[in-house]
Amino acid sequence: MKLIFKSLVARLVTSFVILTLATVVVVSYVAYHKAREALLQSIYYTLEHSISHKEKELDRWINVARQDVILVAHSTEVREKARVLFFKSEESQEYREAYLGLTETLGFFLARMHDLKEIFILTDVGGKIVISTDKSHEEDYRPTDSYYIRGRTGRIVQSIYPSPVTGKPTMTIAMPLLNQLGYRMGVLAVHLNLNMMDEVVLEAAGLGRTGETYLVDMLNTFVSSRRFGRQEFPRGVHTSAIDAALKGDSGKGLYLNYAGIPVVGIYRHIEDLEMVLISEITQEEAFAPARKLGLSIVLVGLVMSALIVICIYILARRIARPILAITDASVKVAAGDLKSKAPVLTEDEIGTLAQTFNEMTEKLDGLYQALRQSEEHFRTVFQTSPDSITICRLEDGKYINVSDGFIQQTGYEPENVLGKTGLEITFWSDTGTRKRFFEEVRDTGDVSNLEADFRKKDGSVFTGLVSATLIRLKDEPHILTIIRDISRLKQVEKRLQVSLLEKDILLKEIHHRVKNNLQVISGLLDLQAHHINDRKSREIYKESQNRVITMALIHEELYQAKDLAKVNFAEYIQNLTSNLFVSYGIDHANVNLVLEAEQIEMVVDTAIPCGLIVNELISNSLKHAFPRNENGEIRVGFRALKDGEYELTIGDNGIGLPKDLDIYKTKTLGLQLVTVLTEQLGGTLELDRDGGTVFRIHFKEYHEAGTELH
Repeated sequence: MKLIFKSLVARLVTSFVILTLATVVVVSYVAYHKAREALLQSIYYTLEHSISHKEKELDRWINVARQDVILVAHSTEVREKARVLFFKSEESQEYREAYLGLTETLGFFLARMHDLKEIFILTDVGGKIVISTDKSHEEDYRPTDSYYIRGRTGRIVQSIYPSPVTGKPTMTIAMPLLNQLGYRMGVLAVHLNLNMMDEVVLEAAGLGRTGETYLVDMLNTFVSSRRFGRQEFPRGVHTSAIDAALKGDSGKGLYLNYAGIPVVGIYRHIEDLEMVLISEITQEEAFAPARKLGLSIVLVGLVMSALIVICIYILARRIARPILAITDASVKVAAGDLKSKAPVLTEDEIGTLAQTFNEMTEKLDGLYQALRQSEEHFRTVFQTSPDSITICRLEDGKYINVSDGFIQQTGYEPENVLGKTGLEITFWSDTGTRKRFFEEVRDTGDVSNLEADFRKKDGSVFTGLVSATLIRLKDEPHILTIIRDISRLKQVEKRLQVSLLEKDILLKEIHHRVKNNLQVISGLLDLQAHHINDRKSREIYKESQNRVITMALIHEELYQAKDLAKVNFAEYIQNLTSNLFVSYGIDHANVNLVLEAEQIEMVVDTAIPCGLIVNELISNSLKHAFPRNENGEIRVGFRALKDGEYELTIGDNGIGLPKDLDIYKTKTLGLQLVTVLTEQLGGTLELDRDGGTVFRIHFKEYHEAGTELH
């Protein structure tokens, strides 16, 4: 074994030997399996042909026997003489003559019909055998035999069964024996001669020396005159093919036969006979040609391999000589002699290799010098970088080197850090972050832009941006870590985030509100479509305009507000009511507006439904509270209560609402909107009818889904 690893010639020869043997094995294996597959298909074809032929022969044998039975049953002489036997006294001369004549007739049929073994006639009642070609069976009774019971109603073929008299395998065909008028007189039954079936089934022509065909009935017993019953297999004969065929399947495959021998087989389910027909040949005989072919290929391959090995050895010796010279030169270079040269002994690829080796050593010498300079540069960068640079072992986390930047950032001296871990000097502010850092480096090999808090020697904490990579020093894994102090950047970032948050709110709210307003407008127009009639179309149109203006005022307040998420609800109500007075042409000298609203900033999701409620109730007061231009007063109040609850009050000292008016069942669109919007806010609505009309609505701030700010 040592020779193989130390000798180039030995390795070349060994490699070619292994390759050659592998090729021989693969070719032999493939050839064997290809031949085996081809043989398998050929055997399947042969077995398929054999079993199909036997199945046809069995069908033909059964059909011939069936036709013979029909011929006997339809014979006029058999009918007439059987009628005498059925209906005349056994003591009469006519009975004896009919018995003798029918015996002769049945014997005539039996002698010419070789497929029949016994012909006999049974009475219609009781199943008594009145005449048979086997005289020992006459006067016997068969009332419980299946062929008798079923043969009384029609022509049947009872599959092979053990005879209750002889115990031997028997197959019976039976049918009603009718008189000339078509009435049943008795039953004609025939036991078949099974020798013909055995000749058909057991014939092994074309199946080789181990080929075998056999029948199995539904009780898992062999069916033939030579092998019948359960003497050989008391629990029945079972194989995967037999079990599958008994379930009604037909197919083929490789399996173990009833004797446990691997075989190639075809199986068929013969429904008419209630049996399965199986044809098999052992796998040993079937695949013998494939094994012989594989063995021949192996022997030829081994001989060729021996010749190839001899040639390879001679060639390897010639190739190895200049390579060994290059090897000697490489050993010297490895020892540090970068000036050593390899002799160029040939002009082929080996010679080119020697020249390339010499050029490589020259470049290697140059790279070595460059590496020394690079090492100096690295040391310069390591020590002069303003960032903190450390190197620690991956195994235990102990520092082996720290940069001047680390010392300046943390206040630690090298002797306080080297040989210790970050936990020992409490450098990492959060030990969980340190643990995740080491796990990520170990799993992925590097970490980029990880934010973490670190503790200086004086106890103060700074935020650092950590990047690390896994390196190998002296064949051990180490972590090279760079930490940049980003404390000032984090402060700037926080200010930028606040500014960006305001702009995000602006963009989100503008888009969201425009969408919601369009939806509200669509809903209002849809509701109005159900209430419009020709008399009030202009008034309804004005109401729709006021509702749209109510929502538009929200956007105007939003655009003008410093806080882009909220509106000043007192200013909003002032603008809204002024617009309504102008819209309805109301003079403040006649109707005085008293506004008592606290300066409360309200989110738009709450301001819009509140504004619509104010619009509907003030519009209702302007239109109906003061008929005939009477003087009056409208009061609007808005204040904050405890636990984040608000109270919106809208009232007038006009004529008031009808006493029988139920605001929750009114058909007026305006009041319907008031109740719906109150429910949307999750609030409660109270109505005071004393001295006019006052609506009080209590609610909490409402947010549309996905718009709440924290």
